Amino acid sequence: MNFEKSSKLTVNGELNDEVIFRGDRSDTKYDTLPINWNGIKMDEATVLNMNYARVFGGTVGLQLKENNATINNTIIHTFQNAGIYGIKANLTMNNVVMNNCGEADLAIAGGGIYNLNYCTIANYWNLNPSMSALGIYATDFYQNDDEIISGNLNLIVKNSIIYGDVPDMIEFKKIANGSFITDFKNSLLKFTSNSGLNPDNSNVKNEDPKFQNYFTQKMNLRVKTGSPAIGKGNPSYNDITKKDIVGITRPSSNPTIGAYQ
Repeated sequence: MNFEKSSKLTVNGELNDEVIFRGDRSDTKYDTLPINWNGIKMDEATVLNMNYARVFGGTVGLQLKENNATINNTIIHTFQNAGIYGIKANLTMNNVVMNNCGEADLAIAGGGIYNLNYCTIANYWNLNPSMSALGIYATDFYQNDDEIISGNLNLIVKNSIIYGDVPDMIEFKKIANGSFITDFKNSLLKFTSNSGLNPDNSNVKNEDPKFQNYFTQKMNLRVKTGSPAIGKGNPSYNDITKKDIVGITRPSSNPTIGAYQ
């Protein structure tokens, strides 16, 4: 599904009536298998506005290239390569849930601007153990044959969970000469000392968020009672997220981090 230069895609689902993007095989088993379709490709100067959608079961869920995209209240899971592949894109995500992507849930190349707030970025990929299965991979360089794109990278993550099976769920690779800015606030992160990540003390570091069920067959990435994600959010960042992905109003102080209150 390709959207050419300067086109626009607006997706307006509702809670319990989400817009579904998937392959044409509707058998239940295909809900948990990748590579049933390619995905959605947004070319340069396109605009994506997506609210209450479910995108799953393909190769790359959303490829965003030098465009503007806003994704709210959406679940993206089970892609062979990446759930979202941003190439020097300008992307804002609120109340987004991601899981089960072979290379990374969110892959970033060529720089760009990325703002994540109240997102649950989990990755428990188990279909091919040779794949990296990251939460976020980010580099400021992109090359496809003779095409080269590079630029400043700005990644801001707030009130979010990035957790999964591999020791380092976040990987950065700086190649170009521009700025490479990353900022994590009030988030639960899984990483080792080798990652180069040095988040401040507002973050929860290397503690299991205690998801209800991270298996895609019955995926439920709400956190259990006793989760270290409970009460660790900062409610001041974004008025859009006063309610969580299922419409529950977040408390005015000490909300739970991630897409679910």
